[in-house]
Amino acid sequence: MTDLEMTRLCAEAMGWTCRDVQGEYGIGNDRFYRVYDGDEPIYGIGSGWITSKWRPLHDDAQAMALVKKFPWQAFMALTDLGYGKSWSPLGNEFNRSVVECAAKMQQAKEAK
Repeated sequence: MTDLEMTRLCAEAMGWTCRDVQGEYGIGNDRFYRVYDGDEPIYGIGSGWITSKWRPLHDDAQAMALVKKFPWQAFMALTDLGYGKSWSPLGNEFNRSVVECAAKMQQAKEAK
C-alpha cells in the first residue's frame, strides 16, 4: 500500500469523503484527492503538492487524531515495529505506524 493510499484511507477513517481529482485543476497525471466533510472541501492529499493539507504521516496532531478515532487495543494488535506486536510511541516511526494501522482498519472495514 502506498503512502498516498494509506493517507486516503485514513481520511475516510476520519469520516470524510475523498474524490479523485486527477487531471483537474491543471494537476496532470499525478494522483490527487480532494477531501470533503459533507459538502465542504477541507483538505487536499497528493504526493508532493503544496496544497496537500491532510498529511498524518508528517503532522503529529493529525496522527494523534487518528489514534483518538480508534481504540488503543486495535493499534496494539496491528502495530509491529520489528519488536513483536506492541505499541511504541518512540522513534521516527510513530506517525507511520499510526497511519498504517488506521489504513489497514479502514481497508478491512471497506472489505466487509
